[in-house]
Amino acid sequence: MPMGIIVNICSVLLGGLLGTLLRRFIPGFLKEHLPLYCGIMSFVIGVATMRDLKTMAAVVGALLIGAIIGELLHLEERLDSVGAHAQKAVTRIMPKLSGGDHADINMLIAVIILFVFNGSGFFGALNEGMTGDGSFLIAKSVLDFVTAIVFATTLGIIVSLLAAPQAVVLFLLFACAGLIVPHATPVMLADFQACGGAIMFFTGFRIAKMKDIPVTNLLPALVLVMPFSYLCNL
Repeated sequence: MPMGIIVNICSVLLGGLLGTLLRRFIPGFLKEHLPLYCGIMSFVIGVATMRDLKTMAAVVGALLIGAIIGELLHLEERLDSVGAHAQKAVTRIMPKLSGGDHADINMLIAVIILFVFNGSGFFGALNEGMTGDGSFLIAKSVLDFVTAIVFATTLGIIVSLLAAPQAVVLFLLFACAGLIVPHATPVMLADFQACGGAIMFFTGFRIAKMKDIPVTNLLPALVLVMPFSYLCNL
């Protein structure tokens, strides 16, 4: 039973629900300032996740080439469109629990990256599938719970709904871990985690509204970094 994955999914689901229910009681100035603090937390987690980086060339190369692929595929624009349609659908179905049609799409995309396409989450799911140890995801769940509460005060119930695609992604990675185990070395896994940390660091700029970095376009790097790490360490 992948307890780490289950706890992580529940942290987003329950945090989003709690934030949605409590948002009327949270002052406007606090809602305005909280994303800045969450952005800073994203910086901290990103740096901490990169601490075990082994092959700088592999991670930097994966990020650069991944960004080029993402730009050519217009991943950012596609996810923006999906996010906008999802927000409108939630607003139509549950108007009182949504963030409204004019909810901050940049913030929504940052939250999707943070919960659904996060390198640390990917690493945690793969690690649990390979070793049975879910402690990494359980520790990450504490931050995800608080972050979900914060963003749900602005975006509404859609934050909780992100637990569904998050579950699909994490369980798929958990199931595929057995296929990766024979080919992944500790160095490759460390570089994979560091690449995810870098993407989380860049996401912090978007969450804090400091710079609108198209982090979605960096996601192909997560596919490239382990092969690059292998080639660099032959």
